[in-house]
Amino acid sequence: MSRVSSRAAHKILEPEVPRWHSPLRPGKLKALDEAVHYIWQDSVNLKKELAEVKAAYEVANKQENPDQEQLERYKKKIDILEIQSMINLPRVRYAFSTGKCASLAVLSLLSTHKTPLDTS
Repeated sequence: MSRVSSRAAHKILEPEVPRWHSPLRPGKLKALDEAVHYIWQDSVNLKKELAEVKAAYEVANKQENPDQEQLERYKKKIDILEIQSMINLPRVRYAFSTGKCASLAVLSLLSTHKTPLDTS
């Protein structure tokens, strides 16, 4: 496969998601910086909780006779936490408001994020 065609195939597999840019530079308005930081921190905390629930689900699922009702509760909680952990992120909200976020596959691409205040 040539270099050009592999790039084209890559673009088809990963939909283009618009980038969100803060309306102001970091440090210009302290309240905006704090709000964005709070949203990112909330997302991180929810992702930690999501990891714990997924781990509990795996443990429960490996039991000899798993409780199906408990497994269903875990699945519902996992679905809820996956959405909650991303729904308020500025990039996700921007993608949704511009109509570029048509599927949960796009949201999963957004799940690996850094805070805009990170310089690394």
